[in-house]
Amino acid sequence: MTATQPDLVITRFYTPHGTFGQMKMPDGETLYTIEDPANRNRRGRSCIPEGTYPCRPRRFNKGGYDAVLIENVPGRRLILFHIANTSHDVRGCVGVGRGLGYYRGRWAVVDSRAGFAQFMRHYGNRRFTVQLRSFSPALIGPGSDEFDTVLAQLQVQPRAGEPVILPSETRPRFA
Repeated sequence: MTATQPDLVITRFYTPHGTFGQMKMPDGETLYTIEDPANRNRRGRSCIPEGTYPCRPRRFNKGGYDAVLIENVPGRRLILFHIANTSHDVRGCVGVGRGLGYYRGRWAVVDSRAGFAQFMRHYGNRRFTVQLRSFSPALIGPGSDEFDTVLAQLQVQPRAGEPVILPSETRPRFA
């Protein structure tokens, strides 16, 4: 029996300021995600544990717009992909944006409304699976995507096969 490939892969790195991820859309565009910092899967205060999860369209009642629900997360419910810039905006959910940066004094994904709209064009009207995994150079290889550049800007030197965890005193210097 062979495992089914996920429809979407989010490769993440963990910081005290939030959990940041990168995902490739079917059109080749790269989008970024923001979640709470890793906090033992505490409801409303932690990123989602690594794994593969089914997703489906669902209304974000608090926001008043359509979103995507991530299902079957152990010990959690009502986890959505939605518009958000910083970890203070997500409360256990996943925010989507078009870039990484600094917003109102916090590490952030930026251009969230446009990034979320692009995400919804691809995934907002169907069921799909998402895989959440840690970033490591062994997973994507040096020179691929933009994570190498981001990590260089943050002055981080990860070791192969290890998740990236940034110290709290590290400050982003995004161009």
